[in-house]
Amino acid sequence: MDKKSLRAISRPKAKAEYYELAKNCASLKWLISASVEDGVMQLIAWDTNDLKEEKEDACFRMFFSDDDYISQDLRTPKTKWLTGRLYSVLGIYWWAAETSGHIGFTDTESRQLVEGRFPPKSRGWSSETKSAWIAIDRWQDTVLQRRLEERHNRELSHTNQMMELVPDVPEGFDEWIHDCAMREHRYLVYDGNSKIRIREAFCTECGSHMEIDSKNVRLRMNEWGECPCCGSTVRMKTIKRWHTNEYVSKYAALAQKLEDGTVLIRCFNTSYSFEKRCGDLLRLNISKQVHRYEVARVFISGHRWESFEYAEYKQSRKTCWCPDTGQIDCGQCVLWTKNLRETLSETPYKYSGLEVLQDREFGRQIPIFKYLRTYEKCQKLEMIVKAGLTKLALEITCDYRWSGKNYIPTELRKLSKPHMRMLRNLNGGHGMIKVIRELELLNSDTTEDALQKFLDVFGSNNELVRRLVFAEVSLPKFTNYVMKQIGSRRKTRPDQDRASNFVHDWNDYIGWCEVLGYNIRDPYVLLPPDLTKAHDRVNEEYKRMKDEQLRKAQEKMEKDVARLMKELSASDPMHMRSKKLMIVLPESVDDLKQEGQTLHHCVANYAERVAAGKTLILFVRKTDHPDEPYFTMEWRDEKVIQCRGMRNCDMTPEVKAFVTAFEKKMHEPDGRLMQRQRVRVM
Repeated sequence: MDKKSLRAISRPKAKAEYYELAKNCASLKWLISASVEDGVMQLIAWDTNDLKEEKEDACFRMFFSDDDYISQDLRTPKTKWLTGRLYSVLGIYWWAAETSGHIGFTDTESRQLVEGRFPPKSRGWSSETKSAWIAIDRWQDTVLQRRLEERHNRELSHTNQMMELVPDVPEGFDEWIHDCAMREHRYLVYDGNSKIRIREAFCTECGSHMEIDSKNVRLRMNEWGECPCCGSTVRMKTIKRWHTNEYVSKYAALAQKLEDGTVLIRCFNTSYSFEKRCGDLLRLNISKQVHRYEVARVFISGHRWESFEYAEYKQSRKTCWCPDTGQIDCGQCVLWTKNLRETLSETPYKYSGLEVLQDREFGRQIPIFKYLRTYEKCQKLEMIVKAGLTKLALEITCDYRWSGKNYIPTELRKLSKPHMRMLRNLNGGHGMIKVIRELELLNSDTTEDALQKFLDVFGSNNELVRRLVFAEVSLPKFTNYVMKQIGSRRKTRPDQDRASNFVHDWNDYIGWCEVLGYNIRDPYVLLPPDLTKAHDRVNEEYKRMKDEQLRKAQEKMEKDVARLMKELSASDPMHMRSKKLMIVLPESVDDLKQEGQTLHHCVANYAERVAAGKTLILFVRKTDHPDEPYFTMEWRDEKVIQCRGMRNCDMTPEVKAFVTAFEKKMHEPDGRLMQRQRVRVM
């Protein structure tokens, strides 16, 4: 619509009969007049409150063409256009307006024009005035949908151009998905009754029913085996654990090169859905449906990335290719490597080692995009992958703890050749590197199997390795000892939480033994037959030793206090003075500030409470240095609340005995007399 020509139309003025209508109809909020000129309908809205005051200016006017609409706010001298629907401009909910009568026409001609342009003919509505407003609202909703679609088409024009460049999926891709990407989702469903020797089974790969001798073929839940009929590698599942409908999915990726040299990486959601049609193995039939649909596309030109996803665009209820907004998480994919070397040639990722990484992690989802981004910052990632350290490369790529400036662990550069060979054979990560480096520094050695088993049980516990080496205990010996103590049923990978708790108790036990003077190199002491009993026994002995130390310290404290009380028998508690310590009263607020600045604590904040007589602050000084701050004491409610030294440190035994003697002196009759004499800091 031409806003310039619409703006030139003169503003309407109210007629005298409009004032009468507004005054006679109390329920009316808006009066509408309509006119048509050159195919454009104009609706003018007057507020009845203004009409009751005989104001002639209208509030709004709405223009309706065949395929568009717009509103003008007439309450301001400058032109102000509104794009909202009629009910939004007037602030009326049409369904309520149907019964309340809040809106009406100024005359019959206006009503006929509106009903002729927007006939209320759906749902059996009559030709009443209010029914036409809903017809207008629905027509405006259609216009809004068309506007939104046109805007989305403009926004998606670049996306559609990029999608036209996408080539077809190459031959053999679907077969590769079945043989590699989804290879682990082949199942052999069998009868789980262990009392039966000959068991019935069904293979989801070849669809064959068979009988298996459990004495010759090992049938274990979730273990891998081989189908006797088709020879496929399958995973064992009992019929009771197999749900009626099983659904498994993975993301698979395909890299292709476009004519202009741009690399396109396409991500597909591949899934199998299994439907069990009968629970009896004799008649069991598990049908498998294969689904593959594309969810994301990433165009890489040099170091410039542009990603798109197949999702709902801006809540439009329309699913299409649109710019990536993160609705689909396909960061981990199984990558087709058949054409990868040719595709990445003549690109910055030519020597990234992505093909080697995927081949060594056969059938496993890897972070393709994170890996390429990390390779841009760390070119040595290629060396790590080609050296066989794929686990380390994935940790560097995905683990935020290792992402940063120092991508390559410093310990890796310091490993000797034998230990580097061990790391490659075990495909170790950061944890294994730390343990191997610790063993190397301690001039200790171990086998690959022992190291792997130790890491499976305890993780990268360097402190435990250091303690075992100093105690001359080998890693396999300690690992077997722990597994026996915790009663693990798993021979290869026991419960790590139980092992961690056991090591914590063992460390406490060894620490107590060291304090008690035990010979921790004695195998019986170091690895007791029953750690629980040894732990409790040594703990009781350790407690008795600590109790004895506490008793002796208490006796010494009592002797020191008695000596000080005898020495200070005739002294005033506010001016107590022993051979080493003395009490000093602050004379002003500056004394408190100086005390706090010297000892680095907050005694200066107590000045107001001291001045109000709510508390008492005293300085504990050394007798030979009476002007040098040492400890600060607070006396309140007939007891010492706190006594702090440098940076709020606790009292030394000497100061504690002195403060205890002061507290006793204050509880004597003379002390209570001094306590009533408030010491104020002015």
